[in-house]
Amino acid sequence: TGNSAQYGGAIYANGGHTYISNNNFTNNTAEFGGAIYTSSSASSGVDIGYSNFIGNNASYGGAIYSLAKGYNDRNIHDCNFINNTATSDGGAIFVANHDQIINNCIFNGNKVDGDGGAVYVMEDINKVTIKDSTFTNSRADNGGAVYYGGTTGIGNYLKIINGTFLKNIAIHNGGAILYVTNNG
Repeated sequence: TGNSAQYGGAIYANGGHTYISNNNFTNNTAEFGGAIYTSSSASSGVDIGYSNFIGNNASYGGAIYSLAKGYNDRNIHDCNFINNTATSDGGAIFVANHDQIINNCIFNGNKVDGDGGAVYVMEDINKVTIKDSTFTNSRADNGGAVYYGGTTGIGNYLKIINGTFLKNIAIHNGGAILYVTNNG
């Protein structure tokens, strides 16, 4: 609670198999990943589960900035993201890696001054899946709950499976989801 850093207010995950489970992250701040920053050097994967992220703040990724791939079809799972904020993009999670899976999470009251009130998927990031998750009361300029800026090439996608979206607000486009693609 109340930690701060430039990268990962509470945790900077770098290298090896990293399991982050059954934790509470509250009121942490950073420029990238208010609570957790997963480095691209964490090539063996990061599993974040069964944790609560409440009131964290960052420029990018109010709670989590994800550069590392997960494993075991889980990645970020069974977590609650409540009242996290970002000043640029990704009120709760900023996804900057391919093959990211967000599973069985609850997002409530996350806000961003830019895009992706709860989840922001960076441009040209592909094969992102969000499943069995609920998004409520999130707010952004674009993509009240989810913003995707990927490509439409073969095998590239954002999949949202069995999602629930309630009372999300976008100032401009995509009250719940803004799906923007280029044809690269």
